[in-house]
Amino acid sequence: MPSEEVTVTVNGQAFTGWKSVEVSREFDSAVGSCSLEISEAPGNPLPIKLNDDVQVLIGKRPVITGYAFSMDGSHSADSHDISITIEDQTASFTDSTVGPKTEFQPEIDLKDVLTGTLKNMGLPHIKVI
Repeated sequence: MPSEEVTVTVNGQAFTGWKSVEVSREFDSAVGSCSLEISEAPGNPLPIKLNDDVQVLIGKRPVITGYAFSMDGSHSADSHDISITIEDQTASFTDSTVGPKTEFQPEIDLKDVLTGTLKNMGLPHIKVI
């Protein structure tokens, strides 16, 4: 079986300067994550900033759609590597509570819960798919 190409996009633009990418998805979890290893190019600005939109695709299938959550650097005499953690968009929902202002009535689906929660959080512009 031929291997599929891994593509990383940052803010909608293809990013090719990565050294390795490791995606973590679990069957019983709504949240996936990704570890992206890059090497800083001397004289060039860092191509990814915290909270940038990042998507990882295997072939044409998105496996992570989220944002740059954290960064950690290491260096030696001959390298300066940066590890970037990418979290799924769903991480914000699982890391927070619905809050007392939100009331839901039975016969509601997950999309309605997420849309209502985003509205009460003042984030109605985030699209739930």
